[in-house]
Amino acid sequence: QNPECFSCAASPPMASSDGASEASPGAWRDSCSVHSEDSSLPKIAESPVDAPAAERIHGSPLTPHLARQVAKMSIAHPEVLRVTLVHKALRRCGDAFRCDGDMHHLSERSEGISRFWSHSWHGSQWQKVLTLMVLYNGLPSMLLGTCAAFIVMSLFSVGLLPGFVRGVPGAQWFFSTWSLAIGFLVAIATFFFWKPRQEVFFDRICISEDPKLKALAIFSLAGMLKKSREMLVLWDPSWSDRLWCLFELAAFLKSENDQERQSALIMMPTFLGLCSTAVFLTVSAAMLGVTTLPIGGESASLVPFSGLLVFGALVGFFALMAFRGYFHSVDVLDEKLGSASFDKVICHCCECNHLSETGQRIECDREVLKECVTIWFGSTTAFEESCRSELRAIVVKELRQDVFTRGWALQVSLPILWAFMDIVATFLSNSHYDLAFDYFATGLVVWLGCAPILKDVVVFLTRRYCQAQQCDFFWKLWLELQVLSLVAGIGGLHVLLHILLPLGAWP
Repeated sequence: QNPECFSCAASPPMASSDGASEASPGAWRDSCSVHSEDSSLPKIAESPVDAPAAERIHGSPLTPHLARQVAKMSIAHPEVLRVTLVHKALRRCGDAFRCDGDMHHLSERSEGISRFWSHSWHGSQWQKVLTLMVLYNGLPSMLLGTCAAFIVMSLFSVGLLPGFVRGVPGAQWFFSTWSLAIGFLVAIATFFFWKPRQEVFFDRICISEDPKLKALAIFSLAGMLKKSREMLVLWDPSWSDRLWCLFELAAFLKSENDQERQSALIMMPTFLGLCSTAVFLTVSAAMLGVTTLPIGGESASLVPFSGLLVFGALVGFFALMAFRGYFHSVDVLDEKLGSASFDKVICHCCECNHLSETGQRIECDREVLKECVTIWFGSTTAFEESCRSELRAIVVKELRQDVFTRGWALQVSLPILWAFMDIVATFLSNSHYDLAFDYFATGLVVWLGCAPILKDVVVFLTRRYCQAQQCDFFWKLWLELQVLSLVAGIGGLHVLLHILLPLGAWP
């Protein structure tokens, strides 16, 4: 859990009407008294607190002491430094994000953390799960799907698999759709059942619900970040509004030098999971039409592309608006980081007026964490200036330029290559080896060239027009027409090649 207060830093989110995590009152004080109850745990040294400082920080004498303990960035006990395997965090479609219960048994002790997951519990849980599945299972599913598609293409080519008739004039050809169908099914099965074994820190699993270990984990959170080689931020608009998320970022930046900082901080928007899945399913559905629609007559070559154009028009409008909404949220984050302040982010204890449900006073997280940051950076102003300059440039660049990459476009558009494998298998089974070679080359060109270009155009247009003050119907229609013009241009290029380079029976 991305904690909402120190008292729930190690607790799983409990169901409540507003979706916020509930805290057990007085956990800060409990964390200081735990050691007197168990001699096996290290004792936290008592530190004198001067009265003026106590009065300055909400009148709490504990705050400076707690801040000094957290700012040490040490591990209070070896038992709290734990990791879990990715597939355990994502088992049963990520029930660790959605369900209550003790899952500490899914973790194990470790000497270090490969990747620390930072996220906000106020964002969409299923979008986070889907994004993590795309991140860890996406590439294996695409590779295995492509291998399966190649195998069935070979089997169909030698006549070991049946085909179906699409209506080629003057010829009783049997066409293949095995590569697309099997590639899709294998990719989907791998996506859900692949078990990635990378070790990560996921608070919901790696922090115990035992009160003593929970209290020690509170003091060790900064130390855990210091022990982490990478920090994966599952970013959504709520992440930048939460106090604890900002503190995790401060602790991680403190533990990294300038050279390692950019490569060690990974920003992954939760929009990526939904977007990747939607694009993959859309391309698969379009390619299913390309490989199965009846063909015949002189206009046969236009049938697949006409179907693709019509289908693209139906989904393109909403896809463009989704991309536009994403880049608009990145612009909002840019503005927030430009005026980053500990006093502006949301803190659960301040929302409840520093009172528990039973009316007992609880410590102020904001003041404790501000004291920690002051110890690390000299002042909160220095950290805020770092956020407004260096960190702002790194984070916004990653979210704008390093999310929808060429590699991402090639992965989600692999059904295009699978569809061309079916066309190649059809020609090979009918002994048209020259056409099979031509279409194999054409498929590679379309997959490696056209798909990334279309992605670049969509990203450019949505980024270009997300600056508009109003997103009315005419803006949306203008974006749609520009993208459809590109798709039509690709179809027109195919027809032009058909006229200039007649290769025979083009499907």
